[in-house]
Amino acid sequence: MEGYHKVAAYMSVHGQLAIFRRFSRLNLLDLLYLQAEITRLEQRLIDVAEENKNADSAKDWYELCHSGQTQDQRQYLLTVEVREHLDNYSE
Repeated sequence: MEGYHKVAAYMSVHGQLAIFRRFSRLNLLDLLYLQAEITRLEQRLIDVAEENKNADSAKDWYELCHSGQTQDQRQYLLTVEVREHLDNYSE
């Protein structure tokens, strides 16, 4: 056993010697990018919701999810996209 396998075996026996990089700079950069994406999506969602404010779907989540109207579908899909990004951001 050589290389990484040997190091991993040694670290598994001597856990106090297991040291890993956190990649703080890259993680922070990724968070900033995610934040920018979510901000952009937030504004798009606000705009679509404003255009859609007088529709029945503005007051009924089920209606929004199952409506055949293009505007409702757009708002619903944006909401799902925001949710996915927020889940990733919150991890």
